[in-house]
This record gives sequence, C-alpha cells and structure tokens, in this order.
Amino acid sequence: MERFLIRGTASVIVEREGKILLTREEESVGIILGKPGGHIEEGESFAETAVRETLEETGYRVRLTAIVGVYQQRFPNSSSINVTFVAELEDETPQAVMEKKILEVLWLPIEEVKRRRDEWRPGSTTPALDDYFAGKRYPLELLQWLDHTKTP
Repeated sequence: MERFLIRGTASVIVEREGKILLTREEESVGIILGKPGGHIEEGESFAETAVRETLEETGYRVRLTAIVGVYQQRFPNSSSINVTFVAELEDETPQAVMEKKILEVLWLPIEEVKRRRDEWRPGSTTPALDDYFAGKRYPLELLQWLDHTKTP
C-alpha cells in the first residue's frame, strides 16, 4: 500500500497602520486576493517558508510574531496543512517582487479586505483571516521544528 503524502504550506498576515498586506494574483480560478505564502521546499520549516515566500511574493522582509492557526485541507487530488503566521515588517522598503504570478502587492484597509471576501483565495485564506480578525494568536513555540537529518 502506498503511503499518503500531505503537502505543507505556510503564509503570513501582516498588519500595518490598520492595513493588511495582500497579493493580487492570477490563479486557475481567476484573479484573487491572497495572503503571502506558499509551499515548503526541501529542508525548510513552516516558519522559514513563510518568511521566504513573503519576500518572494511581496518584496518585504518580515519577522514572525505569532501563529493564527493551522489548517488541514482536503482537495479532490491532494491534501495539505497550512500554518498561517502573524508577522511584522523588518524593513519598510520593499525589494523587487520575484514571483511572476503576482500582479500587484496591496496594503488594504481592514474593512476593505472584509468587503472583498468574495475575491479571497480559496482554501485556508477565509478561516485564517476570520481567525485573525477574531483576535486568535498562539505563541510561535507551539510549532516545533525537529530536524532529524542532523546529529543531536
């Protein structure tokens, strides 16, 4: 019997002066608003992925401050676990966006983000933003990175 594999993704929610950092990007479902994030690469932790993906998709370097939630998702042909973090900017000046699918990097007022709910990326974006707006925050220490490829 073949083992079941699950993909890992990580994303961030960054708030600054009452605005949320989002990406406007083209996906198979159309143009959507998404939280910066993406798939874990070989050897990365969820936290490392969140920081790297945010830089690639928005040009901003971030520092993680909390966890909003962990979301297990089942799709027709796959499953994934997403960890969504809260982050703050390390630098106010963005670098060039490296991800080609990103059409625009936006800082939207919270009320506008809520009004544009029908544009949110399908999947973990809805529960993660809902949890964030509800004030859910968990310590970063909740998530442990155990690298068994290194000797103790």
